[in-house]
Amino acid sequence: MVMVDEEERLSEELLAALAGGQWEESPSDLLRALDACHADDAAGFIVVLRKLGRARLQKSHADTICALVQNAQLAHYRDGESKAACEIAGAYAGLITGGLPHGQHHCEAIATSLAIAQLSGDDQLASIVIESLLPEPIEHPCLAFNLACYAAVKGHRERVLRYSRLALRLGKSKDQFREESDFGAYQDDDEFRDLVS
Repeated sequence: MVMVDEEERLSEELLAALAGGQWEESPSDLLRALDACHADDAAGFIVVLRKLGRARLQKSHADTICALVQNAQLAHYRDGESKAACEIAGAYAGLITGGLPHGQHHCEAIATSLAIAQLSGDDQLASIVIESLLPEPIEHPCLAFNLACYAAVKGHRERVLRYSRLALRLGKSKDQFREESDFGAYQDDDEFRDLVS
């Protein structure tokens, strides 16, 4: 069992044990450790996330992990720690490519990872998300919208139109497209304008 202090932070000894592979506990204990450090301790979170890659995980674990990953990314990005947010996304990518089942929050975590990669200018992380982590088919409106935003920033008109159509079909409002600054260069594009009018 993971022991945490009153502030719910992992001890240095536990982190050292995790990093050194000297701590073999159940997935439930690892999930408690992940929850304990998700907002305050990016390094500890990443260590536990990587440790989870070697644990026997079930789909119910994936739901918890996805939600914690998304929350951790957002917390660190909002605290001005974009590098930590990107590192968390990269560690999560390792879990997904390593076989973690997709939980119900997977698309939200991936959409957040893509947004943070774009805002941070981390093209390597964006590439990992786009090439390795996208579900097929894409059925989450926020993920489709973020893909359209990323394509817009990168100047990929056909992808902008494809993902914009998809996001609109999945429920994103046309107002969001007109108001999002990422689409500024496309506001005079006839096809894009027809799509969001």
